[in-house]
Amino acid sequence: MINYITSNKQYSELREIMEKINDYIRWGNRKSLSDDLIKVRLQDQYNNCRRALETVASFHEIDVQKQILSSGPLKIIKKWTKKTIRKMIVWYLQDIAEQQTQFNVKSVETFIEQQNLLELLMRENMELKENFIKLSNDIHSEDAVTDQWNAAFSYEYCSSKEQMQKRYLKYFKDKKRVVDLRCGRGEFIELLTKQGIHCVGIDKNKKVLEEALEKKLKVKNYDCIEYLSSLKKESMDGIFACQVLERLSVNQRIQLFELAYEKLSFGGIFVFESENPPALGVFNDSLYMDPFRFAPVHPNTLKFIALQTGFRLQEICYIDECSKDCKFEITSDMSEGVKAGFKKLNQLIYGAKKFYFVCIKGEDNA
Repeated sequence: MINYITSNKQYSELREIMEKINDYIRWGNRKSLSDDLIKVRLQDQYNNCRRALETVASFHEIDVQKQILSSGPLKIIKKWTKKTIRKMIVWYLQDIAEQQTQFNVKSVETFIEQQNLLELLMRENMELKENFIKLSNDIHSEDAVTDQWNAAFSYEYCSSKEQMQKRYLKYFKDKKRVVDLRCGRGEFIELLTKQGIHCVGIDKNKKVLEEALEKKLKVKNYDCIEYLSSLKKESMDGIFACQVLERLSVNQRIQLFELAYEKLSFGGIFVFESENPPALGVFNDSLYMDPFRFAPVHPNTLKFIALQTGFRLQEICYIDECSKDCKFEITSDMSEGVKAGFKKLNQLIYGAKKFYFVCIKGEDNA
């Protein structure tokens, strides 16, 4: 409390001196004030004021935002300084503010454009989705009709494949995981199952799978390339494809061979059967009679694809020769030249209707 009173007293004295100095400066009475008095009194009061302010500051917080009041010339100078500073700030910030305004306008315009574009894309996406659903329904409807007609044609003109496919059992007797691509009614799957070989049949025609399902055979409704793509690498020991390649495009054939090689384990076997176009009679018989086959594939073409893929060709066999009743008769009274000519014609026209390749995946692949 004593310190506070002392400080107040010192502050009063300092204030009295400062008011006298202020009056002196304001009215120009410099001569009435002794230089010695100014020096002595100011030095003493400065020291006293400093101690007083330190005492007051010890229990008073300083408000840095508090406005400092002034009067006289100082007040005029202060106002002029404030105005000048404000004008300079406005002048400095005006260009920045204009740039910011332009940026804001452009940002809003861009946002509106993007919003309109997004709405347009959403509308187009909805239209595409509706068209896709419609097209998908049309395709499924078309596939259903095709499947039905394909199944009916198979029952009418294609006899049971069981006897014909028995020749392939020997190639899969020691295999554990085999897939039959386009298994149809499941004739070969049934043969493999009876031999205790784990196998699965694949066919995208639901109609022809009905008989296999009735026999409780393991079959799945898949496209052959789609199914092979879903398998893990080297997960199969054997792949069988009968009358498949002539139903695929060129790119699909190449893709089928690449997938077969990728999915077979070391030593795995790939056996495929196809119509034999070098025998011209096949065009008049079964090849073009089946409306669901796209184009025949020459055996040399398939040999090239198999070797390029990495397979080793273990065996190439030509089967299902035409009966003698279909061929040109060669009699003993014919000259050797005529006989040779008829033999070539018989081979060219009535040669083997089909062929099959046995391909192996191994270190010594050609």
